Parts: sequence; C-alpha cells; structure tokens
Amino acid sequence: MFQVSIEDLKKVFEDFYNLTKFMIVLYDQDRKVLFSYPESMCEFCQCVRENPKLFEKCIECDNHGFDVCDATRKPYIYDMSVIEAIAPIHSGEMNIGYLMFGQIARENKDKIRLSAQKARDLFGINSTEDMISKIMDLIYAFKRTTMSQGMLLFGKSK
Repeated sequence: MFQVSIEDLKKVFEDFYNLTKFMIVLYDQDRKVLFSYPESMCEFCQCVRENPKLFEKCIECDNHGFDVCDATRKPYIYDMSVIEAIAPIHSGEMNIGYLMFGQIARENKDKIRLSAQKARDLFGINSTEDMISKIMDLIYAFKRTTMSQGMLLFGKSK
C-alpha cells in the first residue's frame, strides 16, 4: 500500500493552494475535518457563517455533497455562481475520506450579486446591500486566470 506522511500531504495541499488559490480540505470517512490549507476558513465562508440561517444551509449543502459522493462514488460539484467540489477518496470498495475544494467564482459580478440576492430572499435573510456586496466582492476576488484553471480542474468550461 502507498503511504505518505501527514507532513508531505500538507505540503502538497500548500502547493495546490499556491498554484490555484483554492482552499483544500481533507475529511475522514466520518466527515470530520482532518486538516486544510489554508488552516482558517476564507473570508467568504466566515462571512456566510456569521448568519445562522446561512450557516445551517452551508452545512446542509456540504452533507448533501457527501451523500452524493457516497451514493455515486464520484465527485460532487455544487454550483451557484460559486463552485465548490467534494471528491470521495476510496481504498478498494471502502470510502476512506473526502477532499473538498473551493470556492471558485464562475460568473461576473452582476450575476453573482443576483445569486446572492436570490439566496438572501430564498432563505429569508434580512441583510443589507453592504453584506451582499461584501460577499460578492469576496467571491469575485479571484483572478480570471485562477478561475479558468479551476474550471479546467473540475471539468467545467467558462
């Protein structure tokens, strides 16, 4: 069996992040975070998780992605103008964990703003335009070249 040290794996995660600017998280088979790079959540996730309704929805979406991975044994890509992906890790027939990547901005600022406003309305969140602008700016902060690399990585076209 191929074995790699945790330190070597963390270095691979760091290199992946430095190349793509996408956070990468390793989960065990029980969906518990083992480690991530960078270690802290991005500003976008921190901002979203400040709102209890969005935090709950975020966890629900993650769990749905894990469930799809379990059922299909294939990566799950969540796309709402921002792309996040979960890929199952298998050893033979057994699921031994997951990798999560994200977030990748897919749309222009206007489309992202519209998606943020729809999400706010869908989940009944009373927020100011400043909150939507902040989230939208955080999402769209990725450079176009980095977004293109991400689309290729996840098999999506621009």
